[in-house]
Amino acid sequence: MKILNMAPSNLCNISTNLSHGINEYTVHTCRSVTLTPPPCEFDTDILWRANDALVAQLISECDVLHLNAWYFVDQELKLKILNNAPRFVIHGLARLYDKYDFAEVSSAIPTISAIWWRYYMHSLNKHTIGKKKVVLQYHGGDLRRLMSKADKNFINKHGFKVLVSVPDLLPQLKNTQWLPIPVPTDEELFKPLTKRDDKIIKIVHTPTEREAKKTSVLIDVVDALKRKYDVELIIIENTPYKECLKLKREAHISFDNIEFGSYAGCSIEAMCHEQPTLVYLNSVSQQQIHKVSEEIGIEPPFVNVGDPKQPSIEYLNRVIEGKARNIVTEKDFKSVYENLERLIVDSTLRKELGKRGRQWARRVHDVKVVVKKLIDIYESLSFTRVM
Repeated sequence: MKILNMAPSNLCNISTNLSHGINEYTVHTCRSVTLTPPPCEFDTDILWRANDALVAQLISECDVLHLNAWYFVDQELKLKILNNAPRFVIHGLARLYDKYDFAEVSSAIPTISAIWWRYYMHSLNKHTIGKKKVVLQYHGGDLRRLMSKADKNFINKHGFKVLVSVPDLLPQLKNTQWLPIPVPTDEELFKPLTKRDDKIIKIVHTPTEREAKKTSVLIDVVDALKRKYDVELIIIENTPYKECLKLKREAHISFDNIEFGSYAGCSIEAMCHEQPTLVYLNSVSQQQIHKVSEEIGIEPPFVNVGDPKQPSIEYLNRVIEGKARNIVTEKDFKSVYENLERLIVDSTLRKELGKRGRQWARRVHDVKVVVKKLIDIYESLSFTRVM
């Protein structure tokens, strides 16, 4: 099979890790295409805008289209209306793209990224899709927040195979399957340090959305714990990915988030580094984790924290959009404090959870394991008929 993996951005190196894994460990071939230069110096295979002709050729030749964060219709755009973005808008964006850093422009004018991505999505029409095997993959906010009801109805109607990178997204669409985030666990930066200095317990946190992840809870907890213990909080932001991994390896404990209901890249990297990871897991995620635990014979290594009654996804979306403040409770603080204190004091527990976490990462998230599952999914696909 020839596979083309297309995404607006190479979030957490997911697209390139899958592409490299398919090429290295299977008889199939895969290329990954991203629209924008990846943040934090993630890898890039093909940058779409700089390689239009090559991408058109790959679309024509591929057997499988693996489409990330893909939308088909919304209130104004429908699949049958191709290239309907005004040309002057596209040309204006092209000039901005050439002159300035795309990430900076998109940050200043958020609609630019959405317009640009939707314009490129129209390279695939229903005639093209009807000749390919198609799988859709979503990673978080693209499904929790950005997709309209019309989009979801369209995907459900046509029975697209849907993959999600984090298990809390499973109820969002029909025909959905959790495909764990792939990581190269054998690479040096994903291996634990052979020895750590335990004199000062380092707690690491890499927030992308401080307000949504309830970073303030962690800060307050560590400030309180400093009165009793030698602890240090390391918050890593706006740092190149490889440098981030180097810093994370030095830590003893990781804090992921309280809110989303799933674990993701932060927890996976911590597990690779043999660090206990604190994260809020909702009931859907807990069910999936328990299922995987039974399959692989490893008890889950996660330290579940946070008030069991978290705000709704709708409220979280308002928080991310800056329209509301997150709700922090005493139970949030107490659960993080008690679990962190337990891990600080009990080095045996800390190390046991860390080793179990790395076993989990290797059995669930190693790129070889994930790619095998993905190839099985591709081979089970039938052609999608879009009307």
